[in-house]
Amino acid sequence: MRIVLIFILTVATTKVSLGQVDSIRRADLDSLYIRTIRSQLDLMLSSGYKYFEITRNTERIKDKVGVDFFKFLTQEELIDISIKQKKSIRAHRVVHKVISTDTVDINIGDVMVTAKRSIHFNHGLRTKKANFSISCSGTDGYIPTSRYILDKKLNAWDKVDFVKPKHFPLRLN
Repeated sequence: MRIVLIFILTVATTKVSLGQVDSIRRADLDSLYIRTIRSQLDLMLSSGYKYFEITRNTERIKDKVGVDFFKFLTQEELIDISIKQKKSIRAHRVVHKVISTDTVDINIGDVMVTAKRSIHFNHGLRTKKANFSISCSGTDGYIPTSRYILDKKLNAWDKVDFVKPKHFPLRLN
């Protein structure tokens, strides 16, 4: 009986202590997603449409971003565009990572979608074949696209700017 009671208390305290990490509200998370997407000047200044993959979180904000040349598409729509254009297309995947109750990282990563129409067997007969390739973010270590920290006095999320490390050429004397 004592072992059962200790087990129940251990599980309960672990759930309470780990449960506080994901305490960010959806409205706050949505606004951080929108701020991060709108802050990407390199995407806004380049020509053509920019495709964003619809995920569970970007589904809620796809109509709120307000930039005309950003298109939010499902994986099936991205596959169809790749087949229609007969080439690989680049899409962006937006994800978040809750660091603590007052710190959130938003990352935008590239996804290359290559699809073709062919007949192949994969759990039955299929007519489309698609590959999704996620790009590497480099060897500079973990640097998020945007990091937000909650200012508890103002109850507002502040963006933290990162300075990427500069690599100086090796000088031989």
